[in-house]
This record gives sequence, C-alpha cells and structure tokens, in this order.
Amino acid sequence: SALAASACGPGRGQPAPVPPPLPGTASAPVPDAPPAPPSASATTPAPDAPSASASAAEPEDPPPVPSAAPPVTGPRQKWAAVAADAPPLTPPAVGRVDPAERTALAEVERAYRPLYQSLGTLWDAAPFDCPLTKPACAPRWEAAGTKLDELERSLRGPLCGWPDSMPISAIQRSEAHLAFLRARHEALATDLATVASERDGMFFLRGHAQVCLSCIATQPRVLERVPFEEGKATLAPGALDVLRQVKAVLDQPAPLVAAAPLGMRVRGHADAAEPGDPAALARARAEAVRAALVSLGVPAARLRVLAIGTAVPIAGPRQADNRRVDFDWEP
Repeated sequence: SALAASACGPGRGQPAPVPPPLPGTASAPVPDAPPAPPSASATTPAPDAPSASASAAEPEDPPPVPSAAPPVTGPRQKWAAVAADAPPLTPPAVGRVDPAERTALAEVERAYRPLYQSLGTLWDAAPFDCPLTKPACAPRWEAAGTKLDELERSLRGPLCGWPDSMPISAIQRSEAHLAFLRARHEALATDLATVASERDGMFFLRGHAQVCLSCIATQPRVLERVPFEEGKATLAPGALDVLRQVKAVLDQPAPLVAAAPLGMRVRGHADAAEPGDPAALARARAEAVRAALVSLGVPAARLRVLAIGTAVPIAGPRQADNRRVDFDWEP
C-alpha cells in the first residue's frame, strides 16, 4: 500500500535500520557511474515463428513453458558492468538539501555500499567453473552458499516499515537499492542452484523464515510519488490517485496525527538530463501538485512547495523515477 500507517516495524523516533556488514568480503565495484548502454549481445533473440505450411499441416503445439532457472551458458557479465545500472549511492552536495536529509542519505550510502561490495565479490568469484564432485571445489560452493545466506538476511529491509523520522528521499533510495540488490542476489542464487542441480544433482542453498514482531503503529505517510513526462510539469491522469492518498493522510482525525506536524512538504524533482532549467522545472511540478491538492480541498496553508531539482536522484540519468514529486511531513 502507498499508505505506510502501521504494521510491524521500528517505532517512532527509532533510527533507520542498517543492514549488518558481511564478514570476510573483499572490495568490489559499487554504483555511482552512469548506466552503461545495453550491448547488442545482451538482447535475447525472439523465437522463430512456425511456417505457414507447418501450421496448416498439423495443430499448433502449445508454447513451451520457460524454465524458472535457466542454466548458465557462456561468459557471465562482470559485476562492474552489472553495478553500472544501480541507483545512485552518493549523497547530494552540502547545501543542496537540508542537513537532516543529507545526513539520512549519507546513512543510506553507509548501509548499502558494503552490500554492493559483498555481492560483487561473490558475483565475480562464484564457482561456476568448479564441479561440486571435485573435493577441491566443495569449500568454494559451501562458502558461496553461506555468503548468499548472509546477504539474503541483510537484504530483507525493515521488518515493519521505515521509521517516522526517515526522510522520504532516504526511503526511496533504500527501496531502490533493496530492489536492485535483491534481483541480482536472486539471479545469482538461481544460477548457482541450477548448475549445482544439473551437474551434480545437489541443492546447496538454504532458506530462512522471517519473523514479524509486534510493533508500534507509525505515523501515516505517502510513499507513492507523482511521475512526470520528460521536460513537462503537467499532471498525468494517474496522478489523481496519489493526490487522493495525500488528502486522505492529511484528513486523518486526531489522535492519529496528533503528534505529527500539520504541514506537508510538496517536493519537486527533475532529472539532470532533462532540457531547460531543472530547478524551475522541479518547482513548476511541485506547484502543479500543490494546486491540484488545493482543488481537492486541502488547505493551501498546510502545503509547502520545495524545489529539490536534481539533488536527490533515485535512479540513473534519463530515468523516469527521477522526474517526480514526493511528499513528506514538515519537521
């Protein structure tokens, strides 16, 4: 749900959860470079269509069901190339956002940079070339399974939601990094399990149950954002759903928001590759969202426009996720 109102998680005022670092891991490339363009070899060719004569001669067979875990074939992409597509880690320069937000973004970097290094080390050193049946290979496979287990626990994120004190941009970046790392972790685990099963009839990975504890209800928040087309500040038709969520949060009666500030920040963002002045574009987007909220009945005095510009991207350049308006409580 876009409304983060309760469920299990850290209580109000608690620090943001930081994934634990993994022992015994070497340094590996981490993101911050612009994403590399996809190579032609990475494109999967479309399957050949059946000929007209074959279709007429016999009934068409049902399409084959793709394997959930295709075997690894050919050279694997190095982690440096994989990490080039990751969301940005570096916090904005001093003065581009308020100090509390920059501190929170620096905490996000400190939390996730070691996880990129750990997964990258494992990605490049995975024992695909070493059969499990060889005694010399068994330690490498066991070490890979153990590190995958440790990474899986570190990539679960908060059990029950983000702390109330965590700025929305830090939440967005954390979610982006978790999604990126989880997808690559799953891909590596699937490839390793497939190779172990097909070559040696073994399955070496273990799973862990995630326990959900009883937690203190947290302050309602809007985690969804309003997207925009490149270079434009016009609201798309789907924006109304997010704006209704914002109004619903602001309309919550006491005591749900009794301890929360009454004002909400409407924060405009732009992508660095967009044409024109990014600061002006970000402000125009935030103003358009504020005007739409006022038209829905939200008092204008409760909404403060902020133009963040290009200071806090949550994806690589020329990505739609950077062209957004998001929302946070006034401190």
